[in-house]
Amino acid sequence: MEKKQNTKPLVQVGQFFNIYNPAEGGKNWWINDHCFTRGPDGSWHLFGITDQKAPGAKPSPNLDFLAHAQSVTLTRTTWHKMPFALQADASLGEVHIWAPCIIRHDGVYYMYYCAGGPKNTEFKIQLATSKDLVTWQRHPNNPMVVDGYDARDPFVLRVGNQW
Repeated sequence: MEKKQNTKPLVQVGQFFNIYNPAEGGKNWWINDHCFTRGPDGSWHLFGITDQKAPGAKPSPNLDFLAHAQSVTLTRTTWHKMPFALQADASLGEVHIWAPCIIRHDGVYYMYYCAGGPKNTEFKIQLATSKDLVTWQRHPNNPMVVDGYDARDPFVLRVGNQW
């Protein structure tokens, strides 16, 4: 007996549509290296690196801000631009702040992100915490990870009882 092959693809992409445009006041802002998380009230929050860029220009390598936007649903709705979640802090040696990864545990949100100096040997994984996704506090024991080269794009996953 001949086995029937499955002709359906394992993964399909639906129609592309914009859910959030950070441009405001005629300035050309953009989002990259972003994440989504659900707030304590069930609303959705987007966090990502953002900066202004002139039309046709490459984005700056020194990204100073983490954007924050909020919506009641994840797709096809109006997202509300919120104040920046975090900004690079020069007094801490930060010239950039990149790539947030947010998890929630025991009512606290943990944001892991890359921040550091101008050379990739100065990139570090940092931690900030929040109970409401609006007010963030940098952890006093930062940095969390220093690997000596390109410590960036954090991702935290829970497997069983371990993170």
